[in-house]
Amino acid sequence: QTHQVEVELTGSGPHLLTLGFDQGVDDQAPNLITDGIPNSWWDDYFTNTADYVGSADPDGDGMTNSVEWLVGLNPIVADIRSYPKLTITKSGSGFTLSIPTIANRRYQLQVSNDMSSWTNSGQPTDTAADAQPALLEIAEVPSGSKRFYRMVISTVP
Repeated sequence: QTHQVEVELTGSGPHLLTLGFDQGVDDQAPNLITDGIPNSWWDDYFTNTADYVGSADPDGDGMTNSVEWLVGLNPIVADIRSYPKLTITKSGSGFTLSIPTIANRRYQLQVSNDMSSWTNSGQPTDTAADAQPALLEIAEVPSGSKRFYRMVISTVP
């Protein structure tokens, strides 16, 4: 992500300029949760801060709260069918890979010929902090007789 800052200093100075960057996480006292998940997300689903546990699975769908936050699911509804799926469609001599996206995430396509070692395919795609849900489409021309794909989703650094 690139940010441009324009500053004009006037007068003879000395001038002190301080710039800071955050990760878009709204963790603040007295409700400080240091798991990287914004407090606003926790507050949307839970009334007791004791329930703010990233490794918990209160809806019993097999996905932790951290995973549900990362992919945009509801942590108190067993909605595993809504988990974002990488789909592949034939397109000319290759394929188009598609996955639904949400704001402030990084999507990195990885490929493998044997599923034992994975390599990044192209550059990651970052979504903006204010991005609306969308569909990421990547054109891919496979090499070799078989090819496996996976999408790694993380937060935008």
